[in-house]
Amino acid sequence: MSVQMFRRSLPESLRHDARDARLPARPAAGFRNMFNLHEADEPERWRGEGCASETERMLAAVAQRMMGARPSEAPSPFPAGYTYLAQFVAHDMQFSTEEAEYPPGSVPDVALRRRRLMLETIYGEGPEREPGLYQAGDDAFARFRLRYGAFGPGVSPGQRTLARMGGASGQTLCAADIRNDENPVVAQVAGAFIRLHNVAMRRLTDYAEPEARFEAARRVTRAVYRGLVFGDLLPRLLRPDVAAAYAGGLRLDSPALETDDMPVEFSHAAFRTGHALVRADYAIGPAVNGGMAINVRSMIRHTTRRDPDAFAEGRAWPLDWSRFFGPSAQGAQPFGPHVNVFLAEAPGLLDDDYPRKRGAHLILRDLVRGMDAGLLNVAALGAAIAPGFGGTPGAKEWLAFDAAARGKAMLDWIDGETTLKPYLANLCSDPPLYLFLMVEAAAPAAVGGGDRARYGVMGGAIVAEPLHAARDATLRDVEEVSGLDNDIAKVFGDDGGSPRPAEMSQLLARLTR
Repeated sequence: MSVQMFRRSLPESLRHDARDARLPARPAAGFRNMFNLHEADEPERWRGEGCASETERMLAAVAQRMMGARPSEAPSPFPAGYTYLAQFVAHDMQFSTEEAEYPPGSVPDVALRRRRLMLETIYGEGPEREPGLYQAGDDAFARFRLRYGAFGPGVSPGQRTLARMGGASGQTLCAADIRNDENPVVAQVAGAFIRLHNVAMRRLTDYAEPEARFEAARRVTRAVYRGLVFGDLLPRLLRPDVAAAYAGGLRLDSPALETDDMPVEFSHAAFRTGHALVRADYAIGPAVNGGMAINVRSMIRHTTRRDPDAFAEGRAWPLDWSRFFGPSAQGAQPFGPHVNVFLAEAPGLLDDDYPRKRGAHLILRDLVRGMDAGLLNVAALGAAIAPGFGGTPGAKEWLAFDAAARGKAMLDWIDGETTLKPYLANLCSDPPLYLFLMVEAAAPAAVGGGDRARYGVMGGAIVAEPLHAARDATLRDVEEVSGLDNDIAKVFGDDGGSPRPAEMSQLLARLTR
């Protein structure tokens, strides 16, 4: 990647030639403020220090504090694999338009998917429009089976990853969304759903026509995937009261019925806080480092782009899924306002890149992208979600709704950090959303927090709204299709188990046995 291309991918205010733009910013094309059809009124959008340059200085100090904070000693909230399942889901909700993530000339025109939570992240636009994602062969069904990458001897024959084409002279990734190659865990999560589709293609023999069998297999794969998102992932990420409210039909973001534009509060704040859940090290499996843990910095280098020789030489890392999902899995990092240094300073930035001079650059990029996106401020978000939760006993003291409690929580987090002293009043009264959602996640449940295990009330609402809106808009194409349950039973029901996996560990056990 050229330096020029990389720098074009940076947030506007991190570029060398950045203008001293006034804040608040406005959401870009394809995005909107949550609870608004387009952009919210200017007083409701976060303005930081009022101008981009001074706000960036504040955010740089915040990023250093977040990286330097001691990680929580609280119990792990859930198995580590759910961090990466959430990353996969985020990819399925929206495209990225950052040039650094794509080969020249292949950047998507828009930053949104028209059909979210429909596994476009593996299916692309289907076998007719993107045949390279599908297999070649003489039988009529070949071009409706997804390409996949397999592993060598000693690995379960059902273990899958993304397809890579080529030989010892070079490898080319074959994937609908190249972001699924950002690390080996999300690549193999994608591979699991690719495997599920191909198993369904083999078992749904009642569909004699290839096109009809493809649609049935894709529908089963989507239904199982969505069942895991709403039945397994979200209950781990959300407080029980927030999860129950949305499962019971709560919907506050009514403009989602009228537009496909992505709420920036979801894309540029809530889901980026998942970086706080990333461990400093991971035990990948017995074939990697003798089964011992490796640093996350090494793990995220194991991609087609960053370590092409490994894939050309057949040295792809197979995951031991029991270490990522299930009762004996290693845990995710407790949820709070801390991102470990190995991740914060690791994501492949160029040696002479401007943010590298500041350190904590992943956190700084997250924060500045939020500034550039024109996010709603915390007070405006609190007012927007109050109709759904404000009547709950004790809600008046929740951080989402009580400005004084929110200010105290921020002051406790700042904890006398001298570099933040010039920004103390602003951080306490109007904190960056990315930071506040982490502080809220770390707070006790009694004040609307997540007990270091999940999103607090505000963060949970921001995550739940677009996910439920995406499923609501496509129920008739998946869950409400006649015969779906029978098809799922045909795919899963011949091994004596439950017809539908209820947890990710159950799906992986079925696919890799």
